[in-house]
Amino acid sequence: MSGRIAIAITGAVVATAFLVLTLVISSAADPKPRNGVLTVFTGGTRSLDPSGVGSIVIIGGRERTTIWHCPRMVWCGEPVSFAWAPGGRRVAFTLDEIGGNSPYVGFHVLNTVSGQDRQIPQDRVGCWPAVGLAWSSDGTRLAYSCSDQTGKTDRVHLNVLTVQGSRYTTLPTDTDAFWPSWSPTGTRIAYSTQRTPTGMSEIYTVALDGSHRRLVASGAAAPAWSPDGRTIALQTTCGLRLVTPSGRDVTPRPMAKWCGPTDSSGPPAWSPDGTKIAIEGTDGAGIRVMDRTGRARHLVTHYAQRSWYGWLPGRPAWRATS
Repeated sequence: MSGRIAIAITGAVVATAFLVLTLVISSAADPKPRNGVLTVFTGGTRSLDPSGVGSIVIIGGRERTTIWHCPRMVWCGEPVSFAWAPGGRRVAFTLDEIGGNSPYVGFHVLNTVSGQDRQIPQDRVGCWPAVGLAWSSDGTRLAYSCSDQTGKTDRVHLNVLTVQGSRYTTLPTDTDAFWPSWSPTGTRIAYSTQRTPTGMSEIYTVALDGSHRRLVASGAAAPAWSPDGRTIALQTTCGLRLVTPSGRDVTPRPMAKWCGPTDSSGPPAWSPDGTKIAIEGTDGAGIRVMDRTGRARHLVTHYAQRSWYGWLPGRPAWRATS
């Protein structure tokens, strides 16, 4: 089986674009789901998005297929977050802008097969914009970070949106909460937080009612729960770490050695089949993919994520194929 890996390039200064550049890597096994395109947001140029308004484009060889562009070919906002649903037929994304009047900014769920683009009203999302989108494994819910909308506090909390019906609930946490990631069972969420202004970032898991909160790691951020549920990948200042949901460090020796100016990790993303991890290096180091042992590490693209928005670096989003 050959998995197709791609990079979504997003214009951040003059034009906004979602572009997917297709590369090919090989895999010895043929598990289900299979690995499809890997997408990230990054600073692009008008040459990558000839429309100049914002598009999702699949590029294979010399051919380009546009599966979405801003309505009426008019610029419709800067991208904030992006995540493929399980099965690879839907994508959720959020857009924002400063000082503009686009009615399109906000929360969208796009069916890439039918082309249906559903905009979810802000009052059904609970904040603007939603950040760090994460789908549940059954594709029925989305978790994301929300800033307090009352103006009473500076708290950032987690909301869970039921896509069918578009209603959200707030997951109780006693501190700011970022980078949600679902357990495969859909019963728990991992997130990162900082309990004190001068403290280290910590990783917790919690049930959806806020109970059974468990500390699993310190000095880490941006947890990513593996598809088999056995491992949580973490971003650190010196490469990646792997821990079990109980907090036991299981980082392989080859993975632990990757630490340097071009190797420090961004938020990790598991491949749909759970055999690989994608990361974005800091300081414009590009996107790398490794197997879960830390071996077979290679650079996929030199493109690195850049935007004016300020919630970056973002997490690569890996699309599944059946």
